[in-house]
This record gives sequence, C-alpha cells and structure tokens, in this order.
Amino acid sequence: GWSCNEYVQDEEGRWPLEGTYEFAAELPEAYELAEDVEALVVEVSVTGDQAAMPVYDYKNVVLNVNFDEGKTCKGLAYDESGFSSLNDDVMNLLNARGIEVTNSGENSFQLRMTNATTIQNLELSRGTWEIVLKGSNVLEGKGKGVGGVGLKIKENVRATIKEGTAPASLTAKNYPTTGTSSDGSSGIAVEGNLTIESGTIEATADGGKNSASFSGGIVVGRNGTLNINGGAVTAAGTGKNGVFVRGNFRMKGGSLTATGSGKPGIENEGIFELSDGTISTKSNSDGIGFLQSGGSATIQAKELITDRLYINSSFTVARGGKVTSGSTIINSGTLTNEGEFVSNGPFVKEENGRFINT
Repeated sequence: GWSCNEYVQDEEGRWPLEGTYEFAAELPEAYELAEDVEALVVEVSVTGDQAAMPVYDYKNVVLNVNFDEGKTCKGLAYDESGFSSLNDDVMNLLNARGIEVTNSGENSFQLRMTNATTIQNLELSRGTWEIVLKGSNVLEGKGKGVGGVGLKIKENVRATIKEGTAPASLTAKNYPTTGTSSDGSSGIAVEGNLTIESGTIEATADGGKNSASFSGGIVVGRNGTLNINGGAVTAAGTGKNGVFVRGNFRMKGGSLTATGSGKPGIENEGIFELSDGTISTKSNSDGIGFLQSGGSATIQAKELITDRLYINSSFTVARGGKVTSGSTIINSGTLTNEGEFVSNGPFVKEENGRFINT
C-alpha cells in the first residue's frame, strides 16, 4: 500500500484536491527493505475543486427512488458540492432509465422524464421541483420504503408537473402494502404542494383485499395542496377513493376524472375549490361520486358532474358555477346554491340538513 501523513480527510470527510504530496510505499508484514535501499516515494500533485467530489450525507437527500420491485429505495443527496449518493450510482441508474436530474437554482431542481417506464417509486424529499414529461412515463409503485406510493411529494416540498413536448403522460400506480385496513398505498400522495400545469396524468390505486380509509388514486394530506391548472388528470381507485382531500384542492383549469370502487370518487374533508375547468366523478357499485364529509367545497366554474352527491358539511355552488348530480342527499350539512344546481334524480334533505337556494 501507500501512505502519506499529509493527505487526510477533513472534518467533513473530504479529501484534499489541491497541493503536492509524497506517498511512500509500504511493504507487507514479513517483508523488509534490503540494506542501502531507500523506500519508494512518489510525488503526487493534485489540482481541482472540492465541488468535483461531493460527499454523500443522508441529511441532504432531495430524492428517493426505487429501481426494482421489492427493493428498498436509494437516496440522491445535494449540497453546494453537487449531487451524491451512497455508492455514487443513483444518477447513472436514473439516466439509464430515462430520468435526468439537474440543479436549477438555490434548493431548486428539474427532473426530466423521457419514456421512463422502469421506475417503481419516486419521492421528492426536499426543495422545489419541476417535473418535465416527454413521451409515456410510468411509476409502478412496487418498491419498498415509500408505503406503496408511486409518486410522493413530501411536506415542505413544492413540485410542478408539465409536459415538455406534447403529447406527454405520467402514470403513477400504487402497490398494496399489507392487504389490511392499514394499507395507505396510493398512486400520488401530496404532503407538500403539487401543481399540475399540463400533460396527461393518471393515478391508480388498487386496494387488494382491504385498505386504509385515507388512500386512493390521489390523496392530499392535511398540510398538502393540490393545484390543477391544466392538463387531463384521471384518478381511479379499486377498493379505494379516486381522490381523497384532507388539505387543500384548487382547480383553475384542465379536467379531472375521478372514479372510486367501493369508495367515493372524490371525498373531501378539507378546502375544495373549483374556479375553472371540469370535474367528472362517480363511484362504481352504486356508491357516492362526491362525498363532502368535512371542511368546505366551493364550485365557481362549469362544471362538477357526479352520479351522487352526499353532503355532511358546507357545499356551495357559487355564482357562475354549475353542479349536475344524478341524486343528492343533504345529511347534516348545508347546500347553498347561488349558481346552477341540477339534480336529475332523488333530492333528499335530512332533518339536520339545510338547502339554501338564492
């Protein structure tokens, strides 16, 4: 081997990349130099920049990714020195599968997906992200470590999805983790802030034998916000919700088609606002298309179409808004109509329900 007392790592684990160092050859045990023979010494000059050799620190992980079914996720970290991973392999593996990650500013990143169909899960863990789609892209959801979620936006992360070259699409699938009532696997889980600007986005979730109540094609956590400004979004659940909102949902354009099977197409417990674009939602097996179970929903645009509307809190059709429902039940909430409300089937107002038509 070789040794140099001056060439050592600093407190952050980085090797010197500048200077001249003398490395002395070390003989294995049981060997010694002959008399009058000097040890071999090699002078090495090093020039470079610390940015060329970033050191992986799990505290700086900005993205977690699963490449193979049943395998645990790998982290991609970023600091002022650049991107790094535990075995320096994540970036190469991403590139080989049609994903390119670059830094686009302070704590900002771009993720370009080009016909990426062999990735299991993506979790954006830190920073502000722009996801640019080209071609058809699929997240299968079958890796470990992210709860069976195809695409997860962690809390305090902001992400935007848009198509680079039209047409472009992203399909995010779940993978049942337990087959019991604790299975919260979903196609897309929003704990931070996600904005969909364009493209065709499909999120699917299969509940298998059973699933948690808060799960579905798309779920929005209590601190999460989902903005749909454009594109065509489809969310479907089998034994799960199509869309479940506990935080904030704001739609300003595009279209959303949500379907539940055994669960509502859309269930809202948070703040739900439709100011432009169209929503079509239903539940198979004679279920509830739109369940307003808590919080508030305001429909300001034309239109929300559902097979069955069930209201347990505040639901408002504002001026300029339109709702068309196959049947309506106001159980314990208030339906306020200031716009256009059409119920093509039974309209039931229970004892604790209120209907205000202005």
